[in-house]
Amino acid sequence: MDITANGLPALEAAADHLLIFATKDDDILDGGALRRLNDALDGGLAPLVASGELSGAVNETVVVHTFGRTEAPRIVIAGLGPAEQMGLDEIRNAAANGARKARSLSTGSLAVAVDGEECGFTTTEIAGAICEGLDLGLYRFDRHQSPKKTPNVLERVSLHSDNTAGVEAGIAHGRSLAGAANFARDLANEPSNLLTPTELAHRAEAWAGKHNVDIEIMDEAAAAELGMGSFLGVAKGSHQPAKFLILRHRGGADEPGLGYCGKGITFDTGGISIKPAANMEAMKQDMSGAAAVVAAMGAIADLELPINVTALAPCTENMPGGNAIKPGDLLTAMNGATIEVINTDAEGRLVLADALSYANHLGLSPLIDVATLT
Repeated sequence: MDITANGLPALEAAADHLLIFATKDDDILDGGALRRLNDALDGGLAPLVASGELSGAVNETVVVHTFGRTEAPRIVIAGLGPAEQMGLDEIRNAAANGARKARSLSTGSLAVAVDGEECGFTTTEIAGAICEGLDLGLYRFDRHQSPKKTPNVLERVSLHSDNTAGVEAGIAHGRSLAGAANFARDLANEPSNLLTPTELAHRAEAWAGKHNVDIEIMDEAAAAELGMGSFLGVAKGSHQPAKFLILRHRGGADEPGLGYCGKGITFDTGGISIKPAANMEAMKQDMSGAAAVVAAMGAIADLELPINVTALAPCTENMPGGNAIKPGDLLTAMNGATIEVINTDAEGRLVLADALSYANHLGLSPLIDVATLT
């Protein structure tokens, strides 16, 4: 989906759909693009307001057909809620709701009226929130499906404001954040037979290269040299080689910087302490912590944040193979601490123990760990 800034008034946009936002006020037709639309329709929105069909409430979407009164044949009006309670989250949510409604109607293009500066936000902030809402709200993971019919898509989006420079800055910021979130979503949604630790490392390497992030991929031999017995203990039950990902962004002074650790269990059976079969397929997402920290590094680099950040992601499967750790086994972590395994389904703390020990070894501070089910 291509998103661009446009200086034309939104009502003059030649698009298949036009998205306008409405706040829940006593007179929601009193200002902005909604007032201009009502004028173009000779007051045609007033009956919708009077009937309560158009109120500007959160999660409300109303479709209005203009029958040639505007360039766009249909208008989607998305509610923001009360103006005094409106924040950027409400703008993101309304943009997502409005875009999904437009896409449900037909494939084509979407124009968006960028309004709201009177609520205390800059054009850049509003445009950024709109772009986040569009990219996050329209996300689908269907690459492995064979749909019976081609799904609708919004191919082009234009954001309309007389401050095109502010909109362009917002587009860059919002799409960077949403793009990172959607990359993490893609990783978490991928089946585990396709996203092995090795494949996760390959995708992280490609992502890092795209965003100018330094990356190092540590194999099992290198982890063993560092004494990562806790991490490697979990990996023993799997035929898939474990990988330890290290990504670096250097935007600050000479200090080591922030440590960002993400759990990367690409499938978690529970090991010998095996999980119940019901819903086990969801355990492909036990690498979501690693996905989050890897994806975030791309956005951090894109936004040129003036900080130093090192992301660490220990990636392996937790499987009940013949060489798997057992309840009662003893492991030694990188920092020399010994760990008695009582339940092999507590693998998250085992892999993170060595990730956090390595973060301490690098002098990283503060430390943030991101994990599912841990």
